[in-house]
Amino acid sequence: MANIIYIILIIFVNFISTIFVSLRYRSVLGCLEQKISRTSAFIIFCISSTINYLIPFKGGLLVGGPTSAKIRENISIKKSAIILVFEQLFEAMWQLTFVLFALFFTGDKFFNNNFFNFFNIIILILSIIIVIYFIIDYNKLIKILVKVYSFFPNRLKKIISKFVLKENAEEIFNSLKLLLTKRIFILKYFLRTVIIILFTPLNLFFIMIAFSFYINFYYVLIIFWVSFILGKLSGLPGGLGVRDVTIGAFLVKLGISTSSAVKIVFIHRILSLFPVIPVGIIFLLVFSKGKLKPIYDKLFL
Repeated sequence: MANIIYIILIIFVNFISTIFVSLRYRSVLGCLEQKISRTSAFIIFCISSTINYLIPFKGGLLVGGPTSAKIRENISIKKSAIILVFEQLFEAMWQLTFVLFALFFTGDKFFNNNFFNFFNIIILILSIIIVIYFIIDYNKLIKILVKVYSFFPNRLKKIISKFVLKENAEEIFNSLKLLLTKRIFILKYFLRTVIIILFTPLNLFFIMIAFSFYINFYYVLIIFWVSFILGKLSGLPGGLGVRDVTIGAFLVKLGISTSSAVKIVFIHRILSLFPVIPVGIIFLLVFSKGKLKPIYDKLFL
């Protein structure tokens, strides 16, 4: 009975996290003068996540959002490309910051102390520089962030060039700058992101409690997001394999037996699919009839 309660709690955590992610997406669309309902935003995210799982090596990332937005709300590929760049830029910013601070505060727990004494000083100096930039010259910081676009995957550049830059070379950058200069919007987007960062790892936390392992939530937070980021960098659907091995390695490092760590990782992988992937599959089948081929042709042919 207790295990069933934990399963319900974990799926509930996933559901709430999905709502906040879809609300973030909806808020970006609102800034681009495209209004959709909360339900549509939720469905679009579920379909997008399902496509991400089906297509490996960042293909799902590039196709998932535009495809799901097109078949559900007929949102233009151009707007989807702008949103994709904005979201990936914002994700890269907070994930890099998170990893740096995770290493700064917990590096000695998981890694060699001698290396991280020096590394912590570097992180501290970089953090101070970023904060000063943000306070003194916000516009200059924005320009630097926009230039990060040059480091995006070549495939992403090609897709954006095909649908946005060939018509108006400055449009995507102007739209991106416009989004980044709306401080109230950025603040709300940031707050929703913080909620997602703090709330989503509860699914792993509850799984560990179900196995009678009571680890400080701070460490669960680090384990969840560091493994998530490494999995994302791998390009594999859902970080399959990379994310799971990373979680397992962290758990073993914290004193959990290998067999228990494997069970936790396996259950976490299965439950993380709910409710997003089942919902995504259902709506993908419902809405995609006759629509996927034209979108695919436009993206890749």
